[in-house]
Amino acid sequence: MGIRSSILLGAAAAALAAGAETSAAQTTAARAAAPRDARALLGLALGLSASDRDTLGVLVASVAPGGPAEQAGIVQGSRIAAVEGVSVRVDPEDVGRQESGEAVLRRLARTLQAVEPGAEVTMRVFADGRYQIVRVQTVAPRPPEPQAEELAWAATSEAPARRAAPAAQPATASAPVTLSSVVEALANLQTQLHRLSLDQENGALLDTLEAVDQELGALRRRLRAA
Repeated sequence: MGIRSSILLGAAAAALAAGAETSAAQTTAARAAAPRDARALLGLALGLSASDRDTLGVLVASVAPGGPAEQAGIVQGSRIAAVEGVSVRVDPEDVGRQESGEAVLRRLARTLQAVEPGAEVTMRVFADGRYQIVRVQTVAPRPPEPQAEELAWAATSEAPARRAAPAAQPATASAPVTLSSVVEALANLQTQLHRLSLDQENGALLDTLEAVDQELGALRRRLRAA
């Protein structure tokens, strides 16, 4: 990785940290109460590639294993053309235009914010050279289950003298780093940068986010071609 890429990746991390407080203040109360983005509801990371394929729909950058989207048959690399009847395709004359891409992502975000966790989401998906209708059953959040000790305490109205220390969990080996995992991580970072840039109107932070996004896209293309 070149010096410029390293600097931009460092700038991305700093920008995300610096913008976290501002972004949190600008998000709605509904988003704070229950995550409504594509990953939380559908098990998807979505974004745009600034290529002609954006006319087919937003790119499925990654699919969470065992998540609602994977169970519905959606795979990485597919394109989502519409969600709940709302088009999220880029017009051919707008391919590569930042403001058009941001408008598509905002439209997608508004559509997903209207979906209640646990509801079924209908999507038009492009994969294997054709469009098909896919219905994804989102998962409603489960309330935490009380521990048996807490139930006994509630039944007897007596607090336990001392809680047992939790058993130590065996250390697990970290997953090996592969080229595909690095490309997927870069795609996830691009998606986060897209979301953060939507909350920025202008200024140095927005310029930095745009520059990093472009550099990450070029880096992903070079890695895929390697």
